[in-house]
Amino acid sequence: MKQIIKRIIKRVVSLNKKKWRNEYDQMLQLDTAEEKFKLIYQKNLWRNTESISGSGSTLNFTKNIRESLPEIVNKYKINSMFDAPCGDFNWMKHALKTFDVNYIGGDIVSELIEKNNKNYSQDNVKFISIDLITGNFPETDMMLCRDCLFHVSYKDTLEILKNFIASNTKYLFTTTFNKPDFFVNEDIVTGNFRGIDLAKPPYNFPTDAVYSVLDGKKDNVERYMSLWEREQIITAVDLMTKDLDSQ
Repeated sequence: MKQIIKRIIKRVVSLNKKKWRNEYDQMLQLDTAEEKFKLIYQKNLWRNTESISGSGSTLNFTKNIRESLPEIVNKYKINSMFDAPCGDFNWMKHALKTFDVNYIGGDIVSELIEKNNKNYSQDNVKFISIDLITGNFPETDMMLCRDCLFHVSYKDTLEILKNFIASNTKYLFTTTFNKPDFFVNEDIVTGNFRGIDLAKPPYNFPTDAVYSVLDGKKDNVERYMSLWEREQIITAVDLMTKDLDSQ
């Protein structure tokens, strides 16, 4: 009987993996970022029971960044924050209780934005629908762009960074991996995933980020949330543009 149960469980797991793979491949074949991330939301492709935004948005996973944000807000005089993509606001709604800023959450999935505005909007908290690749960012003291760029192609990343610069926002707080020296970044179709090291080409972010906090591990490689000044991003975008133009 135990062997029969094991075979049944194995079969169910196999079918679930196949279903997920089919849904994931279907997502990657869609034309626009909006269509892709809308399908990820509707199908819960990250398969997490706590947050539709995935395991990286659980309270357990975000412990370090939640504890670090009050220090960042105080040290760098952050009075306003643009958090995009904000996802389902699972962890940030707890973080905002520990510091005082004017908060704007942005996401490409309009259904998420409608739900967030209905459940969480306040005088100093609001949510907007935005495509980071094509949209105009609000001007704030800091943009928090967590778990985003590793889902985005080089070309689309460059557009996001240009939009950040155009917004005149002072700081960019975003995800990077601490990869070994031999690591080489790879391009993807937007919507897919790979680990990225922003200090390495073609991103060419300066190595002297003004602040960094450990934000978990992926395959035993540390990932960080690092804070860069606007001027540092301008330099990185110039280098990234030259790198991509030469390819």
